Amino acid sequence: MWMATRIIGSTPTLISGRAGFTLLELVLVVGLIGIIAAVVLPRMGSTTIKKIACRSIAQRLALDQRLARDFSINTGVTHGITVASDGSSYAIYKEPGGSLVQMGETRNMSSQGALLSGNRHVAFDSKGSATTGSSSPIIVQVGASQYTTTVILVTGLVMVKEGL
Repeated sequence: MWMATRIIGSTPTLISGRAGFTLLELVLVVGLIGIIAAVVLPRMGSTTIKKIACRSIAQRLALDQRLARDFSINTGVTHGITVASDGSSYAIYKEPGGSLVQMGETRNMSSQGALLSGNRHVAFDSKGSATTGSSSPIIVQVGASQYTTTVILVTGLVMVKEGL
């Protein structure tokens, strides 16, 4: 292979036209990453996976609570979250004229191994404040992992934290 030589000062340096990685180098790196992943992922254990699942379900619930709050502010109608009595699912609803009307689909938690407990009804008024009784937490449990979503009564701020 021909290489150009350039003289800088009095020391000659080689300039090779090589830029980037060879296919062999890339295949080796990808193979090593695959081997490391095959060894590490089973060691994470089901406890870590359940904790991650519990956190993501709690964050989804909090996101839906914030969505219900935003609907209340934008429409001037009370919106909220209602949890099924068996704790297996929840849904966003609106409350025009005192009757509950479900909005969208029911979020099924039992298919993900989650159980919801605690407060069964969280509602927001037209100013975005949580209504009385809405500030007690909803507890999300997957295996031994627990996360809670809590609504601040005056501001309607929704928080997620680990544990009770």
